[in-house]
Amino acid sequence: MFSDRLGYTLFLYTIGPVQSFIATARKTQDLWAGSFLLSYLVHIGLECAAKSGGRVIFPYYTSSGSTLTEQATLPNRFLLVLTDKTEEDIKQIGYDTTEAINNAFINIMAYGCKQFSDMVSDINNQELLGLFQRQSRDFLETYWVALPLPKTASDYKVHYSAIESALTGRKNLKLFGQTKPEGLLKCSMCGEREAVHPGAMNTIGQIKEFWKKISKKDHRFGSGDYLCAICMGKRLAADYFKEFNIVVQNRFPSTGEVAASPYKEMLLRDHGEAYKSFEENAQKKKLGLDGCMLPKIRKNGVQTVDGHWLFEDNYTKREFQGYREDLTQEDIYELTKALRRLRTQEGIKNIRPSPYYAILIMDGDKMGERLSQVNSEEEHTEFSNILANFAAQETKKIVEQDHLGKIVYSGGDDLLVLVSIDCLLDVMEKLRTTFTTIMNNKFPHIGGFSTSCGVCISHYKNPLSITIQKARDMEKMAKQNEDILLVARNAFGIEVLSHSGNNKRAVARWERPINDSTIPLIPDLNQLKDLIREKALSNKFIYVMKREFDTLLDRDGCLISGLANYTGLVSKEFARLMWRAVDQKHLKEYLEKRSAPGATPEAKYALEHFAERLLSAYKDMNYNLQNFVSLLEIVNVISREAIS
Repeated sequence: MFSDRLGYTLFLYTIGPVQSFIATARKTQDLWAGSFLLSYLVHIGLECAAKSGGRVIFPYYTSSGSTLTEQATLPNRFLLVLTDKTEEDIKQIGYDTTEAINNAFINIMAYGCKQFSDMVSDINNQELLGLFQRQSRDFLETYWVALPLPKTASDYKVHYSAIESALTGRKNLKLFGQTKPEGLLKCSMCGEREAVHPGAMNTIGQIKEFWKKISKKDHRFGSGDYLCAICMGKRLAADYFKEFNIVVQNRFPSTGEVAASPYKEMLLRDHGEAYKSFEENAQKKKLGLDGCMLPKIRKNGVQTVDGHWLFEDNYTKREFQGYREDLTQEDIYELTKALRRLRTQEGIKNIRPSPYYAILIMDGDKMGERLSQVNSEEEHTEFSNILANFAAQETKKIVEQDHLGKIVYSGGDDLLVLVSIDCLLDVMEKLRTTFTTIMNNKFPHIGGFSTSCGVCISHYKNPLSITIQKARDMEKMAKQNEDILLVARNAFGIEVLSHSGNNKRAVARWERPINDSTIPLIPDLNQLKDLIREKALSNKFIYVMKREFDTLLDRDGCLISGLANYTGLVSKEFARLMWRAVDQKHLKEYLEKRSAPGATPEAKYALEHFAERLLSAYKDMNYNLQNFVSLLEIVNVISREAIS
């Protein structure tokens, strides 16, 4: 037992900023680079602290060290046990760990500065390094606390809670230094620091023209990019990781690729020769140089045209100016013809790629409270091991192997992924059930594990940073909105960020009570999606329902006070409108396809039963009809945009 150890000390270390550094992204490559860079810095700090003789409790760590893959899996903190260390020894471990992290960060940024200055003759490396040193001063937020415990210490839970509180207190004691005002043009990515430019330039127009020339030299920089030294270093960090064999993959699928992936998968599966002809034509014009497929459909050694170029509205001179300056109008015409030839193939004519994809953020509920219930250091280590396995194995299988998605970050109970709209609902449900099943089975004495999830369905051309923020906002609503959910957490929130501005949002619990049982909601939403998609059910009933009750709702979205006791009215009208929206022929085909009753009486019974199950979600939403109808509208959007 640890109570018998001499000089037993808990050592907790954390690195930031996390959310702001990750979310400041114009491209998915930036999003991945920010996540992986922080994970890599934690890896460096963990290795340094462990070499001092510390025993790692969290995250999971073996004697051979932590393993790095292209998937960022390390959280932004680590916990060690130090034994037989003096106060000076512990301070030195803290200083050495911080120095190792800062040196690694500087090396990555300096590599980016060198690459950039080699590419751009207008600015030299020393000038660029000077700007980076000024902008990076105090950029990383590193905090650590150590809690020495007496020989008689026996309550691990108490001591873990104490060191968590100590770290919170330390983070509240921030040190602020005097900073120099930033220059003329702020970075287009973070909006905080001065954009990189030669010192001789003194107007915004000159700086923008400088960056415009860069975008024509290197496709990694867009025509609207003008980056500070840190964001520029983050943009080029993937090359550093690849050159030094830290990861093999240095490209990340774009939002256009994620949105178009079901369409691309269908083309590769059913129309391989036609798609190959299109790709060969496009690659002659070098459109395939920066493409990156999702793992589920990626083939080794195959160069692929980015999904961005499967949307015909991108075939304009203006679009190509930020990508390939040397392409003529004739080149664009030939490329457009190649795409149109592909789209006129039999079986493809009436199918178009969806311009929508989803960002999904999932987080374990009250994990701090759960951790405070572990009984020993050994159990905490096992807890870390289970979380690490879920992050590295289960999430990868669910998101990348079984579905069309890509993991940006997976740190155990904390997850950020990009996923196609076709499989969004399946991925949400599978992640949720897998996590809760594993954790509740492994730690029954703690029990009650649940997750909350935030999703933003967004047009692939919407700003990435806004899409991420909307997903985070929906996660917060799922965790905190007790007006609609009654009991917060163990829920999900979805917002559709339409390109036209017609946004929709809704929150719901994963499960709701029906006849003394608890039934998951997502399978029913999936069934509604399929009914609408297969034309067994017209989506008009949703909008009729919305129109009929619109004037009868209060500001919160519930029935006005005079009608508050007439919730049965909603149930009857919902069932009536749903049955009126049925196409008998298609419903029969739908039910028979699933080995369900096909005769009209049985079909009506099946649909009425389904309507009751959906309405149970309305009751579980504290009878918030506006939220309920919004959820149905979101399912309709998913049904409309899905390929399969």
